[in-house]
Amino acid sequence: MKLLLDQGLPRSSVQYLRDIGIFAEHVGELGRSTASDQEILDLAIERQSGAVVSVTTGRIRVRSLPIGGR
Repeated sequence: MKLLLDQGLPRSSVQYLRDIGIFAEHVGELGRSTASDQEILDLAIERQSGAVVSVTTGRIRVRSLPIGGR
């Protein structure tokens, strides 16, 4: 699975996920740290991510996308 992490999660989370065999990217690595929720979803689809992981009001939220990000 390929994950896209939003700005609410630390960038160090990406390396941890990579170390355990999960491909992950962080919006900050992609120059999109101030992107809106919709822009992040669009980016996930563009990058063919399987899910977007975000933190909202202290809760971790995973939004699955269809296979291949479509």
